[in-house]
Amino acid sequence: MRKLNTYTILILLLIATFMQVYPKKVGNLPEVSVPIHIRIDNNQVYIADDQASVHFYSLKGAALTYQKQVAHRGEGPQECIAEPFMILTNDILYMFTFGKCMYFTRDGNYLKEFRVNSSIFKTVVPVGDKFATRKYNGGYNNFEISICSLSKDRLLEHHKLLYVYSLKKYLRKGNKVQSIWYPDRFFYSVYDDKVFIFDSTRGLFTEIYDANGNKLNQIKLDVERIKVPDDIKKAVEEKVKNSPYWEQFNSTYYLDFPEYYPPFRDFAVDDGKIYFITYKQKNPLKLEENSREVVIADWKGKLLKRTFITIDPRAGFDTFYINKGKFYYVVDNVETEEWELHAEDIK
Repeated sequence: MRKLNTYTILILLLIATFMQVYPKKVGNLPEVSVPIHIRIDNNQVYIADDQASVHFYSLKGAALTYQKQVAHRGEGPQECIAEPFMILTNDILYMFTFGKCMYFTRDGNYLKEFRVNSSIFKTVVPVGDKFATRKYNGGYNNFEISICSLSKDRLLEHHKLLYVYSLKKYLRKGNKVQSIWYPDRFFYSVYDDKVFIFDSTRGLFTEIYDANGNKLNQIKLDVERIKVPDDIKKAVEEKVKNSPYWEQFNSTYYLDFPEYYPPFRDFAVDDGKIYFITYKQKNPLKLEENSREVVIADWKGKLLKRTFITIDPRAGFDTFYINKGKFYYVVDNVETEEWELHAEDIK
């Protein structure tokens, strides 16, 4: 049996615990092992899986058609050491994995690749003629996001610091590390040659920068802080311990819960809008309740709408995507043992 890495264990644990089969099916994904990232633009679907491969699908009307696979696990040309981080920018599918930057056309034709100078960069994403980078800053839970330029020698040179984030250190019990079930979120997204930085420790919060690192706006919306009910904690513990991945998880981690849910669980940027997916439910005491609030604002910070999506993206880990007001997500069909792509309109 193949030994799973820690990231995959956590994904599978979440999926096995919560994912259900929902009716808004777009198509089957039999080529995908375990989905890690999903990206969608117009009629194209891109899914990276735990085999470090990216699968291309055409989505026209109601038909989802498999096209091709690019990349696989390895250290050679067009290969990835680990699952690649993907972004769609300027008609390019860009992939980053462990210091390697790879460029493909939107239909999967290979363009180029190169390595950057340091493994301390966790993500490197093109923005304009520069790169937005995230790297460790003095410890595992400390990050900084910067704009960097690329020299002729393929060296990332610091241009401007945008943001510094320090997460509380994880606790330990004996030889086990704390695993917080509802953790805070901190990351950035690049869209339309702009950098959007999200930090749930500051609420429904994002800062927007241009490609040169100039701050365009800071947005902070009102949010209702919701306590994690004891009944939910008990239900989660029971489901996690009954998961087939519990033994491997329990050998390294111990489960812990915050007093309050973070202000948001996930986020997205699309077509002039920012989406915060919060933990608010229509029925907050029901673990299986398949709704989550979506708070939508424009890039100026004007609140546009608060609504609910009728699926629960708790499996998360970048396995959903918003494109042109439609919410796409992957579902594990336990009966067919295949992944499926589902979608619904955000109304």
